[in-house]
Amino acid sequence: DIARQGIDQLISMSSAKTELNAMAAVTIDGGSCWMNECNLGNLVTDAMVHCAHNHNSTSGLGHDFISVWHGGAFFRDVVNATEKIKILDVHKWLPYHNTAYLVKMYGNTLRGMFEKSATGLREDPAWGQFLQVSSGVEVTYSDKYLYKVRTIHYNNGIPQLEEIRDSSVYTVIIPSIIYRGKTVYTNFPKDLLSVQGNSTGISLGYDDDCLIQYLNTTKKITVGFEERIFMGDVDRIECNKKTGLTVFLTLFIAALIIGSAYATWKCFIQPRRENNNFCF
Repeated sequence: DIARQGIDQLISMSSAKTELNAMAAVTIDGGSCWMNECNLGNLVTDAMVHCAHNHNSTSGLGHDFISVWHGGAFFRDVVNATEKIKILDVHKWLPYHNTAYLVKMYGNTLRGMFEKSATGLREDPAWGQFLQVSSGVEVTYSDKYLYKVRTIHYNNGIPQLEEIRDSSVYTVIIPSIIYRGKTVYTNFPKDLLSVQGNSTGISLGYDDDCLIQYLNTTKKITVGFEERIFMGDVDRIECNKKTGLTVFLTLFIAALIIGSAYATWKCFIQPRRENNNFCF
């Protein structure tokens, strides 16, 4: 594998062993990124959003950026909790030098990307087309097919997760493999909208450089599994999401029943038995 050979060459370079400012507070593992949410995917997609916000060509484009990154971009290397992250670790995680592009697309195009992502669950996961997502995106798959995608929308200035709208325009950071229409994403370049002038994308630089920049501004990496991506039976998923509310309501109703029973005993039954005055 050419990418792995390049990593082996990097190991002997002193600069690759340079420690970054960030320490891993949790184990960062790319082992499941090809078919499931992984905390390395969470870290990288958040880093791409950070990179876009700090790029000198993105001023005036707002701040509602989201990022998707294909699982095939990651190697299955691990940095354990309490370890300092090195430049070499970043190159191990992201050995392919994908360029990050900021693009604009309609909601139906964005949904189509995730429908293609789902093919990695049921057809050929070795392609690594399964998509990791940044904070502010929630994707649900049911029976290995896309069920729904939600992103943050603002209602009277209040951020809320809502299903994507087909006619709305979204600003998304994607890897060059999607921008250039590789693997299952062959039709997507023609559906991209203009960003600045006639351009359909702003190059933000290489993904590993963006991640290094992000890590150097962050002292401790605590990103975990944040339930950005849900898998399985839809009824079970929706039930699990409602479990907290159900438990609260059950306890609240139980407290009302117990309180009413106690008040009835204290104010009516016990005084009657003892020939005392009632509570009222």
